[in-house]
This record gives sequence, C-alpha cells and structure tokens, in this order.
Amino acid sequence: MHSELDLPKDFDFQFYRLSYPEAKRFSRSDCIVDFECHQLRGSQRYKSALQYLVDAGIPKCLVDLFSWKDYIDRNPDLEGMTPLEACQHYVQNGIKEPRYTRNGPNIILRKYALDFTGVESKVSSVKVQAIVHCYYFDILLALEFYLRTLVRLGGDVHIYVNNETIPDVLLDSFVSELNSGASMVRWKRTPNLYDDWPSFHEAYKDGLFSSPGITYKLQTKKSSYLGADGGRTWLDELAQPILGSYGCIDNVVSSVGVGANIVGSLLHQRIGFGINPTPLVELNEYLGIDNALAIKFPFVAGAVFAISNECAQSFYAALPPIDYSKTYEKGTKYCGRYIGHALERAICYWAVKDSMDGIQWVC
Repeated sequence: MHSELDLPKDFDFQFYRLSYPEAKRFSRSDCIVDFECHQLRGSQRYKSALQYLVDAGIPKCLVDLFSWKDYIDRNPDLEGMTPLEACQHYVQNGIKEPRYTRNGPNIILRKYALDFTGVESKVSSVKVQAIVHCYYFDILLALEFYLRTLVRLGGDVHIYVNNETIPDVLLDSFVSELNSGASMVRWKRTPNLYDDWPSFHEAYKDGLFSSPGITYKLQTKKSSYLGADGGRTWLDELAQPILGSYGCIDNVVSSVGVGANIVGSLLHQRIGFGINPTPLVELNEYLGIDNALAIKFPFVAGAVFAISNECAQSFYAALPPIDYSKTYEKGTKYCGRYIGHALERAICYWAVKDSMDGIQWVC
C-alpha cells in the first residue's frame, strides 16, 4: 500500500477516476495500485493528461497550455467527455482548431500552430490582419472563432465600432479575450454612416494598408433579409472558406503569393450591377474600369473577403472623394441606397483590371 506521504506528485487522481469508470470510488492508493497492475499486465493506462500528451508527441510548450478541465468546460461540444477522451480529442482534432485549451489568454506560438496542423506556408513571414466593421455586438461574438484563428497565427485585429449603445466594457472584454500578447487587438469608435465601407475607408486613413500584407474585411451585418437566423449562416458562408481554419488562411496567403488580389467565397460569387447601377457606373468610369467588361465579371456579394494590402491601398488612393452619408433614389432599405453598393463591386473589378486571375474563389 502507498501512504499519503509517498504518493507520486505527477498522478492526477481526478483524471484517473473520471477516465476509468471502475476507479470512480478508488482511494488514491487504490488508483496507484490499479495503475501499476495494468502496467504489469501490459494494459495501457494513463495517470494524467500530461502523460497522455507527452506520449502522443505533443511538445512541452503546448502541453503546458492544456488543461483537460478547461478544455471540456470552454468548448460546449465536448460536454460529457471524460478527461482521457478530451485528451484524445485534442490530439486528433483540437490541436488543428482554434479552441480554448485553458482559462485565461491562449498564447500559442505561431510556429507550433503551423507545424502541428501540417501547414507549410508563408504565413509566418506575411503580416495578416482583420478589419471588422461592428454594429451588432452579438454578431461580433459570432466572429470570435474566426478572429481567434487569425490571432493564434499572429494576426492583428482592428475593430471599428459605429454603434454607440455598445458599452466600452463589453468591447474591452472582447478584445482582452482575444489578445494573445503576440498580436495587436484593438477597437475604436467611428460615426455611424449606415454601411460597412466607411470603416474600411477609415482603416485606409489609419495607414493599415500602407505595408505589405493581407487584410480580411469583415462585418457584423444582421437583417431578416438575410434569412431566419438574421444572417449568421450568411456570414459563415462568407468567412469559413477564407478564415475557418489555419489551412484556409494558408490557402489565402498562398493565393495572394501567386498573384491573387482578392480571395473570396465561391458561395457568394455574383454577377451584375445590382438594383442601383448609377453610382457604380460613375465610379467605374472615374477609375478607368470598362463597364462593358465589368458587368460580366463576378464580385464578392456581402463584401467579406481577403485582400492584398497593395490592392486595397491602390484602390483607395485612386478613389474620388466619397460622401458616405449620401443616399441614392433607386436604392432600397436593404440594398443600393448607399455608395457601399457600388464600392462592393468596384473593388473586385479593380482587383482584376490587370489580370483575370486577380480574384481567387474558394469554397
């Protein structure tokens, strides 16, 4: 028998009892005896999450960031798993996904996030960021998964808030939750001009496109016009193909690396000048874009996409002065009332003005 004084320090008794049902009511000494008996019989048992992860080849820097309790508690789809099952899930799936692995900030080195998902890319040497237009806080929360994926690869997040009813404390909390220490995650308030494009223009004025890199343009759009769920499925359809995993980000970086200016979701590829073509025709003519060709080329409906900073910088530098408060007669409540209706299309036409390969569609 083992006395309490000589119990091993590396034996997680709660892990053992919850992982092996027959050990549920064992004393600490009984747990150790049971473990040693199985060892003698050649039957593999684990005395802790640490032992399991180390045996699975997970490096110490990631093992130190893992708590089986927090992993189960903070990922609702894992509810009901035993500690051992949670460890198995992490090794087989979770390490490839932007999941919480413990309470508090998740600081995961970009090197390991890439190495252990099998991603071999230029992500580590390319500056990647997200510009988020925020009006609906609940939709911002729905974006957390995607933003966390980006942050864990070292990407920055800039949130432009144009809804004054969202308290500072909520925004501070959201930013704090995302912050990894290796990235810049910030928010700032901007005037509400009833569209997402003023936020993207503000990012240009803030100099966020002036250095080489890639920018994700995101927004928190919500409307019954977008479906029964208010647009959450719509947002997932736009964001998942380009930002849903480390591999998706790697594909975006690779696409831009071989000449793409914009990478967008194939699910939202659309063609046409829309309900109010007048401002778009005028904008195309100012930018030197052939309307006869442009109307035949697809754009990213929903204006959620990844764009090279060089393309974004040159687009905004070429634009005429934009009055984002101006409304157009042919527009409706949901579409075409503001200049964003035209900018959504014009930036895609700008991306392909030199090559038809300027947009890469992914799904």
